[in-house]
Amino acid sequence: MRTSGVLLLAGLVLAWTAGVRAEGPAPAAKTAPGTGQVVVADSAQPAPAKGDPSPAGGGDYIRTKAGVEFRGKISEESGDKVTIVTASGSVTIPRDQIDVLQKAGVDMRPPSERIAATAIPAGQAREYVEKAGAHAKKGEHEAVVGICKGLLALKPDELTEEQLPVVTQMAAQAYFYLTDWKAAADSLRSASRLMKEPVDQQRLAATAEALAENVPPSIAGQTAESFLQAQQLAMRWKADRLFEEAKSALDSVKEGNRQDVLGQALKVAESRLAKSEVFVPGYAGPRFSEICKSLVTRLVEEAGQAAADCAVQRDWLTRNYMLKFSSPALAAMWNEKCVAYMNLRQGGAERVDNVDYVEEKYPLKSAYKDDEFKGLKERCKKLGEELEKLRYYENDAGPDNRYKTKGKVILPSRIGSN
Repeated sequence: MRTSGVLLLAGLVLAWTAGVRAEGPAPAAKTAPGTGQVVVADSAQPAPAKGDPSPAGGGDYIRTKAGVEFRGKISEESGDKVTIVTASGSVTIPRDQIDVLQKAGVDMRPPSERIAATAIPAGQAREYVEKAGAHAKKGEHEAVVGICKGLLALKPDELTEEQLPVVTQMAAQAYFYLTDWKAAADSLRSASRLMKEPVDQQRLAATAEALAENVPPSIAGQTAESFLQAQQLAMRWKADRLFEEAKSALDSVKEGNRQDVLGQALKVAESRLAKSEVFVPGYAGPRFSEICKSLVTRLVEEAGQAAADCAVQRDWLTRNYMLKFSSPALAAMWNEKCVAYMNLRQGGAERVDNVDYVEEKYPLKSAYKDDEFKGLKERCKKLGEELEKLRYYENDAGPDNRYKTKGKVILPSRIGSN
């Protein structure tokens, strides 16, 4: 029994995939201007009356993003504007300013709300699963939605474990082509929960997430012309999102001088990015190298800025060295500036050291060209030498050479008391 069920499932999936690739014509439908929603004529509603429309109701309807409402007859539509004739005259509205556009006699509800469930006779679930597959192959998406709704409304034991995920995925595909991406996402979430393999669960859930968070017909700026292509774009979209999350885990680290903090953040980023392998195999390795490169670039920039700031501050500390001996208050001020200076210099030096740490622990070098990596190493060596020199006073304390400090380490002094 189970073997025949699996064979049935495989056959349905193949038929379904063939339907996707065949790209059969969709039923007559059009997109409501400015909304991205598919609208289909509703035969249950009367056709709009001819003649001048009433401003109080009936006719076509437009509401702008500013909340202004117009009722009348849409007389002209173009790519960037819509003209509606109202009782008070003709009004042309930029399309990007339209919030709602409702044409008389057109049901604007999404297919998930508009299409009624097909009544499934008792004991005929299997036959109707096959019918839904046949409609999907022909591109008859509204019929697929109706049958899938009817099947999913049956008692739990009337659909097998093999049939349930097929039905929910067929519904998702049909909703996709009818541009009801929210309903498609909901169906895919249901399908993901029915999957036995964790990888299948994650991939279907990722497709649902992509459909829910993007606007038809695009995913991450690329047009999804088929359901299969939408799934492929969704996988890349999810992997890219995990990349951004991993990168953010490192970007949020403020203490780049602390090796323990940096090491923990790198582990979190690596673990988060590793999840992308489910969606795009081979994605994590090269992208993690990019993350490491981005981190190292920031460490070098911060170390360079620390060196530049220390050069300015050291000049002040050197010139004002004698303040230490003037009064407790001036000594306290000098000491405070000196401690801040030493912390800044030390932080810069530790950031340079952490570049070596990243190189030793993670695949950093693969993110660089040979000459580029050589330049990085030379820059770090130069910065290390520069920051080491900044540990000391300059040769003279001031222009009058009153106090020689050659070779002396910059250290704060004890503050005396009156």
